[in-house]
Amino acid sequence: MTDAPLLRYRQDGPQDAPALVLGPALGTTFQIWHEQIPDLSRYWRVIRYDLPGHGGSVPVPTQTVEEIAVLLLELLEALGVHRFGYAGVGLGGSVGALLALSHPHRIVSLALVGTSAGPGSASVWREHAAVIRATGVEQEARTAATRWFTAASLAEEPALAEPCAQMVRTVDKSCYAACCDAMADHDLRGALAAVAAPTLVIAGAEDAVVPPGAARELTALIPDSRLAVVPNAAHLANLEQPGPVTQLLLRHFAATLREAPRPPELQASPSPEPAASRAPDDAAGNEPVRQRPVRDEPVRDESSRQAVDWDGVEWDESDEDGAAREEAARDRTDRSPAPAAAPRVSDTGGAVSVDGLKVRREVLGDLEVDSALNRATDLTEDFEDFVTRYAWGEIWARPGLERRVRAAVSITALVAGGHLDELEAHVRAGLRSGLTIEEIREVLMQTAVYCGVPAARAAFAVAQRVFVLDD
Repeated sequence: MTDAPLLRYRQDGPQDAPALVLGPALGTTFQIWHEQIPDLSRYWRVIRYDLPGHGGSVPVPTQTVEEIAVLLLELLEALGVHRFGYAGVGLGGSVGALLALSHPHRIVSLALVGTSAGPGSASVWREHAAVIRATGVEQEARTAATRWFTAASLAEEPALAEPCAQMVRTVDKSCYAACCDAMADHDLRGALAAVAAPTLVIAGAEDAVVPPGAARELTALIPDSRLAVVPNAAHLANLEQPGPVTQLLLRHFAATLREAPRPPELQASPSPEPAASRAPDDAAGNEPVRQRPVRDEPVRDESSRQAVDWDGVEWDESDEDGAAREEAARDRTDRSPAPAAAPRVSDTGGAVSVDGLKVRREVLGDLEVDSALNRATDLTEDFEDFVTRYAWGEIWARPGLERRVRAAVSITALVAGGHLDELEAHVRAGLRSGLTIEEIREVLMQTAVYCGVPAARAAFAVAQRVFVLDD
């Protein structure tokens, strides 16, 4: 072990409290957790760190996630931290998942934000690494905000882009490329069943880097895990929608980081960030990315049976072992508001219309919906209104099928009808609704039997185009 830790870090909160380690995403610094610190540091000793060559960390190219984990363990040993909770975003989440497997006695509880079980495409990561080594990080810096935040957030707060660019520019290019190589080789799909730590998986509903479908796969592979999808959020959900994400983390760690005192009230309240720190305030990348409060939205899981947890949070309860959660929920009924009701079904069997435009945007995405509405003419605008009210406000809003099943049915129907012009949008909608690439492949294989090989072949070509463009 080296004499001094190679990773820059900062500590906040009581030094005698249980430790909670926060890991950053590729290309970021520990400041992406700035919004969570006032609340988390009230109850835990919060330790944030920078990845190798990021922010103020020493530029040591690490070719594997295991090497990053070793550097983090060296830091924690130097700080006298042996057991801890861990929350990480993206690559930082991958480090936490690996530690939960390699050092299960040290990880008490785990939260994974925008994290996948393995690389979407190893070759893409390796090509990305080669480009970074050849040209540097400037192009990454210019486009970072568009990957990390939704278009709506950037339109509302365009000042977000420049701090993100500056954060990426602090990264050593060889270390950035090495991290890309590490992600290319990092695949835990065959091992995650051994994770024993209680795990919270958080996904941004509009995350194009790690789509909700990948988060669903991760949740399915970890035995004691739950999934929450945060609306109006992309890859850095903790920064884009800090209120909901902070609440999720408080609830999770209050229940699972057992040595910690339970927060008396789980509604976050503003408090000054503690000054205790082991990183100078003027260190590279130490400036908060955003300063102003943002709107808080209810958290929901768009891809589950939408079993509603209390306080407006909707969880994925698709696993078989839900009894303990239901019992815990009943224990809280005396101090919690009732869950939101599902859409009513009328006596004649028809679902009462809800906000069809809202559902349409949630399933198809703002870009697709805006494009359709902008193409409407005097001749077709009534038709678009009809589609929004009846297809999306009634059929898609009915409680009888979960949204991912409706997405699979829609893909099948479009293949059967030969409507390839609409299939691309619905393949993307399937991913947004929680279908994995593997599940969409199986749906298309099924269509080959019942709709014909030529129809399925054409559909596979459309799906392949989506997967390549969105990778």
